Amino acid sequence: MAIKGIVGWGSDIAFWLHIWVGDEPHAKTFPTLYALELQNGGSVLDRRMTGANSTSWRWCWKQPISSAAEVTNLASRMLLLLFLS
Repeated sequence: MAIKGIVGWGSDIAFWLHIWVGDEPHAKTFPTLYALELQNGGSVLDRRMTGANSTSWRWCWKQPISSAAEVTNLASRMLLLLFLS
C-alpha cells in the first residue's frame, strides 16, 4: 500500500475524501465508518497526533463503534495507517 503524492503535514489533504493512501478515498473504502464520522471534511493533519516517538490517530464518531462490520472496518483502516506512523 503506497502513499499517493506528498502528504507533508496533511493540512491540504481531506482524510476521508482525497486519495492519499491506497487506491481510493477512505470514504469509499470504509463507507460504514465514514457514515459514523462527525467530521467528514477533516484533514489528515486534523486526525494525526504526533508525539516525540509515536503517532496516533484521532477519531470523532457519532456513536460508539459496535457492529462487527464497524469493528472490522476500523481494524482494517488502522492496519493501513499503522504503516504510515
